[in-house]
Amino acid sequence: MKKNTSILIAYIMLVSMVMVPFRASAQTTGIQKVLESAKQTIDDFVSAKDDQQSMELPLRIKTLEQAISLSIEEAKGLRDKLNDLDNLGADEKAWRNGKIKEIKVAITYFESTKKKIADQSDTLTEADTKTAAENFKQWRNEHYLPVLNEVQDYFLIIQQDKTIQTTKTRWQKIDGDIKRLEKAKIKKIDTARKLLTDADGLIEESDTLNQSAKAIFFDTFITPTTSTATSSDSENSTSSDTKIGTLVEDITTTSTNAVESADTQPKSIEDLVTDSLSKIKEAYKIFIDMSSLVRKLLK
Repeated sequence: MKKNTSILIAYIMLVSMVMVPFRASAQTTGIQKVLESAKQTIDDFVSAKDDQQSMELPLRIKTLEQAISLSIEEAKGLRDKLNDLDNLGADEKAWRNGKIKEIKVAITYFESTKKKIADQSDTLTEADTKTAAENFKQWRNEHYLPVLNEVQDYFLIIQQDKTIQTTKTRWQKIDGDIKRLEKAKIKKIDTARKLLTDADGLIEESDTLNQSAKAIFFDTFITPTTSTATSSDSENSTSSDTKIGTLVEDITTTSTNAVESADTQPKSIEDLVTDSLSKIKEAYKIFIDMSSLVRKLLK
């Protein structure tokens, strides 16, 4: 019995020290923080009055080039993450391929804009730089950010699903140790069992919330995009301008579908996944409480 209880204590203490995997969002990665800083600087001199000289012209140009470079790096990273997805169903694969095409359009735009600025850096005026920054910001907001947010929502759901599965596995291991203590007839072990049952309920609630987020995502993005991707595959090759125009139109259509869907939804995808993660945090808090309880019961 001492052997079993020692295993349980060691295991529950280990679980209590394990960090719950959190969302690696666009705002928490190093690159994104730098990008946000660069974007803020662009916002500052886009909205600045002509008589404000808060930045020297070379610094303005350098800041704009940095923001574009970071956007390129961010977009390429997103593209690579999508390329790495495997074991996808036909609908998800079609959606993935469509998003990759849209991201490639963004990369092409970012790279061409950066090259144009570099080529003209010696002749650019402050007004030229401000206009270039404004155009870059507007294009990124209208055509790239909707794709970025959509793909991030997808990975958010996938990551949360992995977190839930990991938590379920840990719950099962703790359940096995609790059963051994119950068999050993440890006094008041039923209190630990109740806590574990509560944790199980929270995990199931978390799973339900994340599945709801997944269902909304598929209904909003995957199904509409499948037909678009399928029809695109059957089209003949067209000029680059035509392809870009089509992809931008697709982005606008998808965004409109998302807004129309949101009108009938009480919570967004991100809200549902955030709520799901909160349930997992509560479950982990119970694991910590169980660690303290078991130590007391075994004294």
